[in-house]
Amino acid sequence: MIWTKHFTLFASYTPVAPAQNSGGGSGAPVNSGSISAASGGTITLNGVKIDLPAGAGEGIIQVTVSKLSDASLLPADRARQLAGDIYEITKSKEGDFNKPAVITLPFDKAKVNFEKSTISLYWLDGSKKQWVQLSNVKVDAEKGNVSGAWTHFGKFAVLASDKVKSEQPVAADLTDLQGHWAEASVRELVKRGAINGYPDNTFKPESPITRAEFVSVIVKAFHFQAKAGTSFADTKDHWAKEAIATAAALGVVTGYDDNTFGPDAQITREQMAVIVVRAASLQAASGSVSFSDSGAISDWARAAMATAVATGLIGGYEDGTVKPQADTTRAEAATIILRALQS
Repeated sequence: MIWTKHFTLFASYTPVAPAQNSGGGSGAPVNSGSISAASGGTITLNGVKIDLPAGAGEGIIQVTVSKLSDASLLPADRARQLAGDIYEITKSKEGDFNKPAVITLPFDKAKVNFEKSTISLYWLDGSKKQWVQLSNVKVDAEKGNVSGAWTHFGKFAVLASDKVKSEQPVAADLTDLQGHWAEASVRELVKRGAINGYPDNTFKPESPITRAEFVSVIVKAFHFQAKAGTSFADTKDHWAKEAIATAAALGVVTGYDDNTFGPDAQITREQMAVIVVRAASLQAASGSVSFSDSGAISDWARAAMATAVATGLIGGYEDGTVKPQADTTRAEAATIILRALQS
């Protein structure tokens, strides 16, 4: 409140503390700043963009983004390679967000051959030393960035992995399946012509499977007849466009709100559950999923996950988790699709 002897134009201002820099001169990238968790907003720090929805939390939080160069953080799986920097994102308040934040990381386009590789965005689970794929991953190859949704911060990276553009038919006696827990299921699905190995007679059971690859196997396994369906913005020239269109026409798959499908993103276990339950026309099960990480299941996938668990398609792990956001491996995909065919 002020006192004045005359009227004129008045305004009130709220002082904002300048964002902290990561050091160096005036051209140094900003690596720390504040954002309202209550009202949401967008902030870009150190080349990383963070979109926080309204209602994600309470009050103002301070966010810091740092680049890491620790070689011990690199993926142990040789099928995955780092396609950019590893970033650590921290905030001033503990706890997960009420709503997922959308995190966008840049990657080095020179390190990615899109004809041979797919890329996705991952979070490092430090306790298990595993890289876990984010939800709703979207790749912008032209701009050189990848985005995904996650409910907490931590260490993130863009990883590239080998993809199968066109699997070549091989004999059922694949060389890397001997003694594998999914050996029988994989061989049976190969015999049925739904999935194949690689030209070098390997199957790579522990490698991730993309959304396009998974849908192609579903269409073959359930003998869905080709139908004209939704042509997503990112599948018009894709090798799996016909299988995706058929699955979309039958209501087995849907895309994202921006009319994309994300064909080259690795498929998560909860996404897989939704597609398999629809493909097999399974009756929805009552009840909920009881695992230690059930809270990580997305709302749109809860009914399908409950059905998949109740019908024995999907089981938990020895540690009591179901890992809904984890990548699906080729072995898991083959096993669950075969179970659905036999249900």
